[in-house]
Amino acid sequence: MNIKQQSLKDIIKNSLNRDINAQDCLIKRFNAKLWKLSYQIDKENAEDIYQDLALFLFKLLSKLSLNKFTEGGLVNYINISLNHEMIHIRNKIYAKNKNEIPLLDEEPMLENPYHIIETNLLLKAIKSY
Repeated sequence: MNIKQQSLKDIIKNSLNRDINAQDCLIKRFNAKLWKLSYQIDKENAEDIYQDLALFLFKLLSKLSLNKFTEGGLVNYINISLNHEMIHIRNKIYAKNKNEIPLLDEEPMLENPYHIIETNLLLKAIKSY
C-alpha cells in the first residue's frame, strides 16, 4: 500500500518505527498547521519555533494510545495539542522578553517631546557617569 493511501494511524505507527517516509508524510500532513502556529508566535523566529513544534508533535504521537481514537478524533486531538503547545511557547517567549531591559543606545519610543528630552538627558547623564 502506498504511504499516501495509508490511514493516519498507520502512518504514525510506521513513523514511530523509524520509517523515514512515514515521518516525512506526517510532517507534510501537518506542515501548514506548524507554519501557521510558528508565524503566530513570532515571525522573526518562525523556523526555530517550527522545529520545536515538529519535535513536540513527534513526542506527542509517541505517547498516544492510537486505538482510543477515530481518524477524525486523532486529527482533532493533534490540532488541539499543537494549539496548546503554541500558547505554551508564546508564554515562555513573552515571559523572557518581559524581563529583558532595553539597551541604552536604543531611541526611546515616546510621543511627548518633553519626555523625549528628559529621557535623552537622563541617558546622557548615565553614559557620562
